[in-house]
Amino acid sequence: MADQEDLLQLYLYRIAWGIITGLGLIGALMIIMSEQFQAVAESTGGFIGSDPQAFITTIGQPLVITLIGLFLSALLVGFLQVVLTAKIGEEVILLVVWATPFVIIAFSIFAYLQNDQDTNTLYMGLFGVGLLAFIYWARSKIRLSARLVEKAAEVVASNPSMFKPQLYAGILVVIAGNLWMLGIIPVFYFSFQVHPYLFAFTVPLHTWIYTFTLNGARAFADAHNIAYAHDWYSNEKGEPNYDKASKTVSQLKGAIARYAFLMTFVRMFKRRRSSGVSSSLSSARGFFSLGFITRLLSGRGLSTSASVSSAVAGAIEYLGKYTLVIVVVKRMRSVTGAFKESTKTVFRTFITTAGGAVGLEIIDALRKWLSFILLAIAGAIYGYFFADVAGLENVDQTARIIWAIIMGIIFLFIGGYPVNIMFGPVSNTFNVLLYDSYSSIASGAKPSKKLDKKTRDLIVEVFRK
Repeated sequence: MADQEDLLQLYLYRIAWGIITGLGLIGALMIIMSEQFQAVAESTGGFIGSDPQAFITTIGQPLVITLIGLFLSALLVGFLQVVLTAKIGEEVILLVVWATPFVIIAFSIFAYLQNDQDTNTLYMGLFGVGLLAFIYWARSKIRLSARLVEKAAEVVASNPSMFKPQLYAGILVVIAGNLWMLGIIPVFYFSFQVHPYLFAFTVPLHTWIYTFTLNGARAFADAHNIAYAHDWYSNEKGEPNYDKASKTVSQLKGAIARYAFLMTFVRMFKRRRSSGVSSSLSSARGFFSLGFITRLLSGRGLSTSASVSSAVAGAIEYLGKYTLVIVVVKRMRSVTGAFKESTKTVFRTFITTAGGAVGLEIIDALRKWLSFILLAIAGAIYGYFFADVAGLENVDQTARIIWAIIMGIIFLFIGGYPVNIMFGPVSNTFNVLLYDSYSSIASGAKPSKKLDKKTRDLIVEVFRK
């Protein structure tokens, strides 16, 4: 019965890809055959069509080389960010966590003095004091979270093969995204041919199918990382093996597809969220959330407009944080059974789990800002001198500025994606290290000797309480 369910989920996943691909190709064909496309092609013929070879050598070839170089450079930047996290991740996380309540208290005092001693601003300060007391009480758990984030980055940095499944998934995501956008054209067109309001059903269905393909690609990539990280943790005398991880994923592909199928529903509801409670739940940040603190400081607090359904979906995703980990680590084909165990694990390791989520978000926010600045500046500088690189003549200052803006945007969009891909394995590895460490203590065993002694002692201190 389980094998039949696995086959059904795999067939559904393949059918979803078939639908997205077919509709995307039909959409591309409809664009090419449209009169508007022909008119645009004719109007640009003087620039491209009259001398395609000249266009390729002057603009096309340098632009392609630029994009390839940008993609490879972005991968290198992403890898260096992982290495940097492996070196100072724990210190950065703890610094931000401990500094946050002091910033809130200081802001409260400043606001109190600036607003004619308005007592309402003191509530913010009381929250800061309470947050500081909580952080002090949970300091061991928070320190363990920060240390495991740093250790996860160290494992990923020392095992570059963990990036491969994320890169493959990233390529599939880009392909699926383009096919989905092209597929909207025939979906709208044929829907209107049948009934004017049919698109209200077909467009969400098309989007759900597209989301299923995305979740599937990401789930299989995450499962590879999980299997690899678990092999690293459990194989104390040897090194992890990528082929072994791939074999594990292959044996569980039906359960992984079923997990992606169910998570598609959860994440579709989650997208409907507003600000406030649901945002905090869905991103597994809770009251540690930087977003929550920002809303508190700005006076917005928790929005009452938050959707109940999206809040529930966010809670389900948070409670199911270890579902895929359990499916892979325990070879569990029952996704619902894995979800139940994940829920128990989340409750029993709540502060450590939440602390890790916040730690990852802190690192993620810092590296994204760093990437944004680097890519924007590099793109603008390169764009300004792109005319010289391409060998263009008679380029005035205005044209250089336009090229600087264009290249800045291209660098941000094309370079930002591979940078983000490179950090994906760190989150998966953290979940595995935390789950495996907790499971070791819960079963009466000792943490893996692959971890340093300070980390092992901290694990015992936190999970044996």
